[in-house]
Amino acid sequence: MNVTVYLNANLKKYQAIENDIQKWISNNRLKSKGLIDKGVKYGEWIYYNRKGVLKAKENWSEEIPGQLEWEKYYNKKGGIESEMYYKSGLLSKEVYYDESGNVFKTNKN
Repeated sequence: MNVTVYLNANLKKYQAIENDIQKWISNNRLKSKGLIDKGVKYGEWIYYNRKGVLKAKENWSEEIPGQLEWEKYYNKKGGIESEMYYKSGLLSKEVYYDESGNVFKTNKN
């Protein structure tokens, strides 16, 4: 199944290929992509800024519906900025990086 749905006049559109969802923004750049089953995210989701640079990644549990496992955020150049890890749906660890990609702070909850 390959379906493209135009949501409004701003040319926002979604493309679904089986359970693979892709969201596009008006400049025809990919905004996000990931997997959905029965309306619930699972697996890795990837987000991009308006220029097409990696903005964030997140991973949703495939065993426990709707449970976030980790998130990673990136700076405007696409370098890693921070990571958040979750256990049983609660934040368990945070890692922050400097502009060179070196760890400068870690928090465990």
